[in-house]
Amino acid sequence: MAENNDYRTVIREDEDGTRHIALVRRDPETEQLTDDQIITHLQEWRAKREQPDRERWPIPEPFGDWLKATKPGPIEPCPHCGSWSLRLAPVPDAPGEARVVCTMSECQASPFYRD
Repeated sequence: MAENNDYRTVIREDEDGTRHIALVRRDPETEQLTDDQIITHLQEWRAKREQPDRERWPIPEPFGDWLKATKPGPIEPCPHCGSWSLRLAPVPDAPGEARVVCTMSECQASPFYRD
């Protein structure tokens, strides 16, 4: 188990009252940074990692029948995951509208992605 001296608690409160708290491991790099620098670096890192809200669809039952009822998508791999599973599928809440979707549940761009 780590000792309390192994970590540094960083706290910053913005003018709007938002409080940021981070726990960072003490090392030569983090010891040279101010609390504001650490919080700013964490916010930048988080902004880069955040994914836009993606549309999610319920998985059709049975999925095999749904696949047969859809049309093949473009003859190219999914730009997000590289699989060859693109289909032209009807949008569940928009009758008459169809969209190219990746059917891989592991693909974060797929409307069937499992979090």
